[in-house]
Amino acid sequence: MERDAIISLAFALGGHIAESEELKKFKAKRDAAMNDPAAFELISKFEEVRNKAVEQMQAGEELSEEQQNELHAIEDAMYASPVVMDMVNAQEKFNNMMSAIYYAIDQAVNGGSGCEGGCGSCGSGCC
Repeated sequence: MERDAIISLAFALGGHIAESEELKKFKAKRDAAMNDPAAFELISKFEEVRNKAVEQMQAGEELSEEQQNELHAIEDAMYASPVVMDMVNAQEKFNNMMSAIYYAIDQAVNGGSGCEGGCGSCGSGCC
């Protein structure tokens, strides 16, 4: 198969992914979370605190107990928010679908047997 044909198939796959229920649901739940003031504030605060923590750890510094507690408190608040959890769950389902796609491509490229008998048989946890 020629390179152009392979790229054409990749675009077709991308189009099918764009039309998938998993992506549509994730986008809808993400939009709902971004338009909910309380959920948006939780997500923004979490990203801010997490980014600071990552930068600090990359600089070789440990997080203080207070910083760890703040991060855990924000995580707990996010887990308690139905709007945020709906988004997280939808994102997880989309990510699982993408993992299954990557796995299938990898198996085809490397001559693997794939998921004979369903995703559970290959142990990829993709479904």
